[in-house]
Amino acid sequence: MKIAFIAGILGQGGAERQLFNILALLKSEKVDVDLYCFEVGGFWENPIEKLGVKITYIYGKTRIRRLLSLIIHINGGQYNFVHSQHFYTNLYAFVAGLICGVNSIGASRSDLITEVREMGILGWLSLWLPTKLAANSRAGIRKAVQLLRQADEVFFLPNFIDTKVFFPDLSRERNSVFRVIVVGTIWKPKRIDRVIDIAEIISKRSNNKIAFDIFGDGDLLSFYTAYAESKNVLNSSVFFKGRTNNIAEEYRLADALLLTSDYEGTPNVVLEAMASGLPVISTPVGDVPEIVVNGSAGFVSNFDEMEKMADYIEFLANNRQESIKMGSCARMIVCENYSLAKLRKELINLYSLDTINPQ
Repeated sequence: MKIAFIAGILGQGGAERQLFNILALLKSEKVDVDLYCFEVGGFWENPIEKLGVKITYIYGKTRIRRLLSLIIHINGGQYNFVHSQHFYTNLYAFVAGLICGVNSIGASRSDLITEVREMGILGWLSLWLPTKLAANSRAGIRKAVQLLRQADEVFFLPNFIDTKVFFPDLSRERNSVFRVIVVGTIWKPKRIDRVIDIAEIISKRSNNKIAFDIFGDGDLLSFYTAYAESKNVLNSSVFFKGRTNNIAEEYRLADALLLTSDYEGTPNVVLEAMASGLPVISTPVGDVPEIVVNGSAGFVSNFDEMEKMADYIEFLANNRQESIKMGSCARMIVCENYSLAKLRKELINLYSLDTINPQ
């Protein structure tokens, strides 16, 4: 078995983290894998190379030039599959696979309808044309079938969380300030304005000490910084912390995770926080309502119910033992459903691998 992976970038996003997890598992099972990437460098470049995976960078100022270069590499590689890790690279995988006589696997990493809409006609082709489609959420699979993708060609490829990396620090003293952590790229779909609005609501009606620590950067960082300042919460209850190379430690220092996105698939940050023993307060994106289980591992609110989300955060801040109980439930959910064994099982289904034995 030999598989070529295609990735647009190797940044700190959830898709890239899961790419690393998949490559690590396949390498441990002696599956031959190569990676083709369109952008040099990135956070995951060195970790992937340390796995023994060869990374080839595909250059070209136009899509056609990149595609031609990719075809040359794929044609000489004797691959069984060409696997796209980002939705926007699905067509590269399909065309290269078609010309080289190799089955292609497309990816859906977020809300499939949004992914299709953002790319127009190329989005529809990215959905329909690859031989198989791997989605990281059950919601994505349901939407693919609704959008006329054959059900037997759509596969669930769950996010895997290393619970030896993401785990709670049960020995630490609880924070006197209830720390709510927010993690992700600061761009429009993450709706950091909702975080700021929630912080403003709490600051106006509560004497509780609640802090919102936002980790990440992006194009809208300066915009949201100014927005928080206009709401009088910047550096009093809302703190922009920038990027960190040790997000696992930040989870262990926090008390809850807040996710306010407009759309997601299965957000890595939710699973990472849950594995770290944090309750989650989230909008009802992707598989989150099925994962969090409202009232057990956290709370799920409709998109613009800022008052209700503020209520939930204050409830957790005022009931620390209940918050800890929810965090324990959250970790159990991740350990049982988003483990290495689960990823291994789904890779067997996706590649029809008989050489990988489920553990």
